[in-house]
Amino acid sequence: MYEEGELSGVAWVAEFPAEPARGQAEVRRCYGYDMLGDDVIEKFAPGKRQYIGQLELLAAITPYTSIRDELKGRRVIHWIDNKSAIAALVKGYSAAPDSAQLLQFFAAFRLGAGISIWFEWAPSKANIADFPSRGDFDLLTQLGAEERPFILPTFAAWDEPFAKWADWGEGQDENAGRVSLPPRLGSIGIGHVQHNLSGKVSLRDQDVLVDRSTPLGNPFPIDLLTGASQPLVCDACAEVFINETAIEEISTKSSSGSQLGTAAEFLGADAHRARWSAIDVLATRVAGGECIRLVCWCAPRRCYASSVAACVRNRAREVLAGAGERSGRQSEGQSVERGR
Repeated sequence: MYEEGELSGVAWVAEFPAEPARGQAEVRRCYGYDMLGDDVIEKFAPGKRQYIGQLELLAAITPYTSIRDELKGRRVIHWIDNKSAIAALVKGYSAAPDSAQLLQFFAAFRLGAGISIWFEWAPSKANIADFPSRGDFDLLTQLGAEERPFILPTFAAWDEPFAKWADWGEGQDENAGRVSLPPRLGSIGIGHVQHNLSGKVSLRDQDVLVDRSTPLGNPFPIDLLTGASQPLVCDACAEVFINETAIEEISTKSSSGSQLGTAAEFLGADAHRARWSAIDVLATRVAGGECIRLVCWCAPRRCYASSVAACVRNRAREVLAGAGERSGRQSEGQSVERGR
């Protein structure tokens, strides 16, 4: 899923048939998903106006990097709802250099893993992986699908020689100079609030409620009488969470004359500290590889939660970079303390 100005959703769903000979008596399903930032987009499609083609290819590759050991040596029927992606994957080539890099590394990886793939087209409305790419996990939950870490190779790994990808696909010792493809970060998605049979809000373990009952709530109420529409409110939230502008500094009047109100409980130093403390808690979880989902009342419509997610991801990258810097310095015998 790609929408300009928003995080890009990538997801996969895998189903393993019942195989009594392997000790698997019933059908088993699993899935992975992530919301990718601009850094990933610019890596594989720098300067382009549309990126859905590259995202489709990334989505096709990531189930194999995410659950490699479960797919090794298997024959796979792989359903995709994008015919251009299927054509490129079948040929193993694209005239676009960024797509060609993805395809060639994937060919080396699956050769090493001994995976034989038959690609088929599926209509978008019949594509079960379309749901998690947009933060909707209801059907997968009903089917008993298990969430797996979404493993996107590090940028450094994409620049390794093809032979190392084939070695990694084969599962050779990664500590003996082989390329290592760890998750870059955990994942953060966006979903709609769900209710149980008694009418109460129902949250899964990885769900984080971000409505106005929490410090991460939308500080700008929608008010059609004053012109404070959902797009205007979301733009203001992007200033707060992505550009880290203080709420008090946000202009309350737009160029069109619309008036933006502010909920009093989100103003002041205490609310400011609570807001960024909550962001840091989530960033630490994502930096640690955890998969979380922000739930609100607007999704899948445009929602301010996308700005919260972008902010968390940016902070998570800082946490991860800080951890790497500390590790590097400590390995040289230096003691390092970092503060925000």
